[in-house]
This record gives sequence, structure tokens and C-alpha cells, in this order.
Amino acid sequence: MISRTSVRAARNRNTRFPKAITAPLSIGMALVATPLVEALFGEKWLQAASVIPPIAIYTLLISISFNVGDVFKALDRPDVLLRLSILRGTIAVPVLIGAALWIGTATAVGWAQAAVALVSVAATLTVAHWVFELPVGEALKG
Repeated sequence: MISRTSVRAARNRNTRFPKAITAPLSIGMALVATPLVEALFGEKWLQAASVIPPIAIYTLLISISFNVGDVFKALDRPDVLLRLSILRGTIAVPVLIGAALWIGTATAVGWAQAAVALVSVAATLTVAHWVFELPVGEALKG
């Protein structure tokens, strides 16, 4: 069986580069969404700019825990990955439907998706800490 220490070290090496790129791009896109849309697509598309910040935040959050599923599989624990997916779906469906029906804007759905991602990443990192002793702070490092 693969040692937890070697898996943790490999995971940290393999996620450092994607996070180093995703974090500044996501934050940058969120901050300059309106001028970016206006410069690239014109004033006609300015309403679309409000959807970019939540999508950018969602992307940043997902990049934090993206490879954790592979670690669960490497440690012969795909059942944990399945349970986390079921949890995410159980949370996502009503939240996204609620945002779409009650608020009714693409921006609201985007922020709902980002909120679901935040909960999902927190749950994934917490379970990863329990299962293979990955410190949460270590997973958040760039």
C-alpha cells in the first residue's frame, strides 16, 4: 500500500502549479470583469460581466481541492469520493434551483454555485484531513 506521507507530498507537488496560476487569474478576472467585458465584447455585453466574479471565485475554490479525489482513489478510498459527490449534489440541486427560481438571475446562480463550491471544498478538505491527515493549511498553500 502507498504511504500517506508520499501521497500527501505528491499531491502538494502536483497542485502547487495549478493553484499558482488559478488564484491570480481568478482574482484578477473577478476584479476587472466589467472593463474586460467592455473591452473585449463592447457595451452591449456589459450585463454579462456580473456573472464573471462568481464563476472566477468558483474556479479558484475548485482548484484548491481538485486533485483530492485522486488521492482518495490512490489510498483505496473511492467510497469517500462517492460520498462527497453525493453530499455536493444534495446541497447543489436545491441551492441552484432556489437561486434560479427565487432570484432568477444568472448572477444569483453563479454566486449560488460559488457558495456550493465553498461548502464542498471545506467538506473535502475536512474529510481529507481525517482520512489521510492532510492539514487544511497545507492544502491551501500556493
